[in-house]
Amino acid sequence: MKPTPFFSAAPGSSKIFTFKSKSGGSTSSYTIRVVNSSANGFTLRYNWTNPTRVLDVPYTCTAEGLTTPSLGAGLGSGPSATLTTQVKASRGVVIPTAERWRVGASWTYANEGTITANDKQQGQLVYTFKGEFTFQIVAQEQIQVPAGTFPAFKVVLTQKGEFSAKGLSQPINYSITQWYAKGVGLVRQEDQTAVHELADYQP
Repeated sequence: MKPTPFFSAAPGSSKIFTFKSKSGGSTSSYTIRVVNSSANGFTLRYNWTNPTRVLDVPYTCTAEGLTTPSLGAGLGSGPSATLTTQVKASRGVVIPTAERWRVGASWTYANEGTITANDKQQGQLVYTFKGEFTFQIVAQEQIQVPAGTFPAFKVVLTQKGEFSAKGLSQPINYSITQWYAKGVGLVRQEDQTAVHELADYQP
């Protein structure tokens, strides 16, 4: 794929993010590291410590940019349960190539599939999901986070879809605001419930 300087994918590179809840004000942190890198893609491994949880998100390189079939779902494990995602269909990209990064640009991504939860207490439960994601660059501005101050593109991500289990369906409709800095990638993310900010990174 063409290089995209707005998403760090160098083998072994890592980031530490702080996570602050808007409701309780509690703050924690997690680490994201690039693992299993190849010419065709890589995996982002998320590590939380409180509570302990590991999430692997695979990315694939295409001519249009980066795509990840498990956007909004993922593969995860924790102290009492494991989650396994199977994607039936997906289209579009989540991170476009460098020339598409400009104020006013937009792109889309969609996926659908199942999530199987194996819980030690509740047994197995299968969920189905369907999501449509729209990304739009709305501004370019300076953003200050614990890791420093960066010129960044402000991206508004909206998702619409549904999440179902046991015959019951729950609509999905939310938005996330993200800031991407050239040469670094994501430096800040904010939604209705929490704020994530880059605290440290190793390119």
